Amino acid sequence: RRNAKNKAALLPHLNSVIIQHLPLNVGAEDVVTAIFENNEDLLQPQVPIGVLKQYENCLVGAHAGLKGDGLGYGCHYLDFLEVIQSCNGQPLQRNQQLVMQLLLKHDSLRVLLDESTEKHHTKEDRMRIYITSLDSLANNKQQCTDPTSKLQYHLRLLQLLGRIAQGENRRVVQQFFRNWFPLSLCLTVINKCSTYDFETCLSIRTSFILFMRDVYFPINRSDVGHVMD
Repeated sequence: RRNAKNKAALLPHLNSVIIQHLPLNVGAEDVVTAIFENNEDLLQPQVPIGVLKQYENCLVGAHAGLKGDGLGYGCHYLDFLEVIQSCNGQPLQRNQQLVMQLLLKHDSLRVLLDESTEKHHTKEDRMRIYITSLDSLANNKQQCTDPTSKLQYHLRLLQLLGRIAQGENRRVVQQFFRNWFPLSLCLTVINKCSTYDFETCLSIRTSFILFMRDVYFPINRSDVGHVMD
C-alpha cells in the first residue's frame, strides 16, 4: 500500500479494468483503496467524482439487494470512503463533505439511523428505538460474527462518521451528529454493552468511544465548551 511505483503502475488501469470489477466482490475495492491511500495527486483538491459514484452505486446496490437476512451490507466498500477523508494525517474537507452528501442522499446507507430519526419522534423516542434496534442485533450471534452483517456495517459507519467529523469539517456536520448520536445516547450504549458477550461488548464500546473522540473532543481552543447534546 505504500509502494508509490506500484500505485503509479496501476493507475492507468483504474477506470478501464479495476473499477469495473467493484460489484463482483473479487477484491477490486482493496486495490482501489490502496491506490488512493495517502495519494495526494488523486485526493486533492477532491477525489474523482466518477470513482466516488461507482462506490455509491455499489453500496446502494448492495443494500437494495438485501434479502432481509441482515447480510451483505457492503462493509468492504466503506474502506475506500474512509481512506479518502484524509491524506498523510490531514483531513480533506472537500472529500469529507462529498461522503457526507452521499450518506444524506441515501437513507438506506444510514443503517439503524434512518429508522430512529423520523421527524415525528421525540429525542427520547429516537434514543429508545435506536437502543432497542442495536440491542436486538448485539444479541444475535450471526450479526456479531459475520463481517458483512448489519451490525458490523453500522459499527463501520460509526467509524466513517468519525472521520468525516475530523478537522474543520466538524463544525459543518455537528448538527447531524447531535441529532443522530447525542452524548447521552453514546454513554447509554457504552454502559449497556456489559450485558453482551465480551467480543461484542468490546467491538461496540470501541466504536462508540472512537466516535466520541472524533466528534465531541475539541479540535482547538474555540471548540472548548461546545458539547453537542
